[in-house]
Amino acid sequence: MAWTDFLSSALIVIGLLATLYFVFVQDLGGFGSYVNRLDPAFRTVTGKLTPLQILGYFLPLFLLVLGDQNMHQRLAAAQSPASARKATGLFFLGAVFMVAPIILLASAATIVNPSSEADMAILGLAAGDFTPAVVGATLLVAALALIVTTGSSYLLTCSGNIVYDLVFRGRRRDASDDRSQLLISRIAVAVVAVLAFVMVQFFPTLLALQLYAYTMYGAAVTPTVLAALFWKRASAAGAVASMLTGGIATVLWEVLGSVEEIASVVIAAPIAIIVLIVVSLATKPAAMASRPARA
Repeated sequence: MAWTDFLSSALIVIGLLATLYFVFVQDLGGFGSYVNRLDPAFRTVTGKLTPLQILGYFLPLFLLVLGDQNMHQRLAAAQSPASARKATGLFFLGAVFMVAPIILLASAATIVNPSSEADMAILGLAAGDFTPAVVGATLLVAALALIVTTGSSYLLTCSGNIVYDLVFRGRRRDASDDRSQLLISRIAVAVVAVLAFVMVQFFPTLLALQLYAYTMYGAAVTPTVLAALFWKRASAAGAVASMLTGGIATVLWEVLGSVEEIASVVIAAPIAIIVLIVVSLATKPAAMASRPARA
């Protein structure tokens, strides 16, 4: 997976940079023209967003990256801590080469293609009127690569959790389990994919679904992951209570709250953290509970 992800990431960067070149040079006539034609509100750091709205867009991805199981698995697979640190540095460097072109292309699309939808603004630049056919095709393939690598990683992660953490948890492994694990893993991938397809139907845009999924993970899972790594006082009861509270708070705010003004992550994440701390302090960690009391 590491090598296929690397090749996909390289294709994404090439597609974004090539599109960026043609849009800015051919369609806009240079960076100066881009700045002059840009909506004045977009020339500021915050744009048209309020501080709470900025926090609502920042926290889901930030919390996802901190607790992302795919990220932890890749870092754990490194040959040494030094390799993991180098990989993390390269990850941030690669993120710059991805995020910066995305920001520039999305804002440029408001000038050259103002009628495009927000979540399709960059893909709309793949049309022949904005980029050469080869560059447009590369951009579309890069987008597909991004979707495939992300989707395959999460499908494999979910199936692995189902197989090892639910079905075969605590069982002594023997040779006959390999075939059973493989079969259950394949079934789990198909079931999770179908459930994901069904869930997509309830969201108006891909961006809305993405923010919801990132919020659910960031509010319900990330606090527990970080506590397990860095807080010895965290307890199993606190972790379970935090995950349940974070997930329920996210769903309730999405259904009943004002998501346009205050994103659900701004409400759900603090609640999950508070519940984790309070319940953990009120209960004993598993390791401490297993030790015999001293007189």
